Amino acid sequence: KADSASVEEYEDFFVEALTKADDVIHISMSGKLGVSYQRALKAAKGFDHVRIVDSEHISGGQALLVLQAAKMVQDGASVTDIVTTINNTRANISASYMLPHARLYEKNGYATKTFRKITDFFKIKPIMKMRNGKLYMSSFGIGKQENMWHSYMKRYLKHHRKVNMNALY
Repeated sequence: KADSASVEEYEDFFVEALTKADDVIHISMSGKLGVSYQRALKAAKGFDHVRIVDSEHISGGQALLVLQAAKMVQDGASVTDIVTTINNTRANISASYMLPHARLYEKNGYATKTFRKITDFFKIKPIMKMRNGKLYMSSFGIGKQENMWHSYMKRYLKHHRKVNMNALY
């Protein structure tokens, strides 16, 4: 199982970051999927120049928000404008995840042992989607991993007009 930094570790991180910058914007993983957001908020209470933002995402969705914030910093945007933009943008990000098996979902409490055994037996790859800060099973794939990655990407990128091509690297 994944764990978060402690409140003390966040405080140490903020102290170090504030020696290099006037302000810190910490874009946390979804507050509905762990304790990171709450611990960061608690740690930030002791600092005037630390802002904590709930990304309502994990992994790639969170990374897109971090990239957007970094670009805004380079463009000279204010802390308030960056935080407002991130809060407004997060709902527009569509993030889904396909892993090779359901064991990770079981370990983190998103699937039962029976579900994991069935998916392993039939070589089913569950596909999870972020919605309102939580992970939900949105679909699944069956077959060889290599073929599934291809069909998964094709299916999720078929409406390419909705994809912000500037966000693809």
